[in-house]
Amino acid sequence: MSLKPRNPKGGRPTKETAARLGEHILEAALQEFIAKGFEAAHMEAIANASQVSKRTLYARYRSKEELLRASLDYAVSQHLFQFRSSPTFGDVRQRLATTARGILEVSLSPTGRGIASLLIWLAHHRPHLREQVRNQTTGDAANILREILEEGAANGEIEVADFCSISRIIFDFLVTGPHHKIVSGTAPDLLARENEWFDQALDFIMLALRARAPVGCSSARSEKGI
Repeated sequence: MSLKPRNPKGGRPTKETAARLGEHILEAALQEFIAKGFEAAHMEAIANASQVSKRTLYARYRSKEELLRASLDYAVSQHLFQFRSSPTFGDVRQRLATTARGILEVSLSPTGRGIASLLIWLAHHRPHLREQVRNQTTGDAANILREILEEGAANGEIEVADFCSISRIIFDFLVTGPHHKIVSGTAPDLLARENEWFDQALDFIMLALRARAPVGCSSARSEKGI
C-alpha cells in the first residue's frame, strides 16, 4: 500500500490520503514488528514507513504497546480472516473444508507466521494482550464456522446441540493444531499429505456432528491460538 507524496508546503492531507492513513500506519507497524520483534521495533521507523511524523503517530497511539495491539487487530481482520462470511456452495463438509483450508494456508504464509511469532512474544511478556488477541482470532474464525453449522443444522444435514463450543473445537482441530504441528516441526510431512489428513479429520468431524453430542461452551474453550 502506498500513499500519495506529502505536500512539501504542508497543509491538510486530501480526503483520500486521510482515509487511508490509519490503515497505512497499521500495515507499516505490523511489518516493522514482524521483521524486528516488539523490543527492537522503533516508532520512528514506523513513522518514516508511514510517511508521517512521530508527533502524528503518537497522537494516534500513545505507546508502542498500544500500536502493537492495534496492528495485531488489523492483521487478524486484513490478513488472517479476509473473508467474513462462509462459502455459500457445497454441503457442510465441503464448506468446512474450504474455510479451514483457507485459514490454515493464510496462517502459514510469511505474514501469518510473523503474527504467530508476535503472539508467542505476547504470551511471555504481555499475557493480558495475548489473551485479548487470541480471543478475537479464535472468535472471528469460529463465527465463520458457526454460520456453516447453523445452516447445516437448519437444513437437516447435521444435529448440533451447541454451535458456540463445537465451532471452536472444529477450529482447533482443523486449524490451530495443524498450524502448531507444522510450524514447530513436529509433523513436517503434514502439508505433503494435507488432502489425506483433511479427509480423515473431516470424516471424524462429520460423524461427531451427526451424533448430536452436546458440549458446554465454557468447557470447550481452547487454550491455544494461531
